[in-house]
Parts: sequence; structure tokens; C-alpha cells
Amino acid sequence: MPELVGKLVLTAQQIAKQEGFSEQGYRTLFNCNADGGQEVFHIHLHLLGGRRMSWPPG
Repeated sequence: MPELVGKLVLTAQQIAKQEGFSEQGYRTLFNCNADGGQEVFHIHLHLLGGRRMSWPPG
């Protein structure tokens, strides 16, 4: 699993660069299992960019 997560993060970096927001910054997010909002458990990554992110998120 750690190797898969590493590949996903590297791919997210490549996509952020292709989409033109790697320099400004971006957020990556994994949602996992029931408390992460999943009904069908699987691994996936959200890549959020192109605007300023606030904290707390939302």
C-alpha cells in the first residue's frame, strides 16, 4: 500500500504541474472507509488547486 500511495502522490504532482497550479500550491486529500464518507471502500486521492485554500477546509 505505501508504494501505491507514493505513486498516487507523484502522479498528483505531475497533474498539478500540467494544470499550471503546482507553483502556487495545491492540496491533496485521501478519504478512507466509513468515517471518510465511503460506502464502497477503496483508495482514491483528491487534488485541489487553482484557488487559495482556507483553514479549516470547506
